Amino acid sequence: MSSDPHALALTWLAGRRLTRRELEDRLKRRGISDVQCEETLARMSELGLVDDDRYAIELVAEAAEHGPQGPGKIWARLLRRGFSAETVARAMQSQEWDWLTIARQLAERYDMTDQISKRRFIGRLAREGFPGQVICRFTDLADAGD
Repeated sequence: MSSDPHALALTWLAGRRLTRRELEDRLKRRGISDVQCEETLARMSELGLVDDDRYAIELVAEAAEHGPQGPGKIWARLLRRGFSAETVARAMQSQEWDWLTIARQLAERYDMTDQISKRRFIGRLAREGFPGQVICRFTDLADAGD
């Protein structure tokens, strides 16, 4: 494979979309200088091949369609991909969320008549970063069954 940073970037981007940080990390692992890295990243951005805002919005939309999952889980996935917290925040705001409905969809996977199952479900909501008011709705249900 070529050591030309532009050619490397184009090859990688032809395979799959990358965040700015992912592309930068790959270039640096190949020994590309900071100056060449920055020039390459700027050029890929100019060409529209690296656009973290657009990419994050697409991933958030995919997450919304993929199935029920909490905001914390989605945030964590995007942060691991190299998006900045600001970019993730903008992407999350681009989507209409009804966390209570999403939590109810998750609840269908649990035996809500069983206290242990309810508590596991509530734990999952907490781990996936659902808003407190949503978790409280289900906590009330769990306490009512005691």
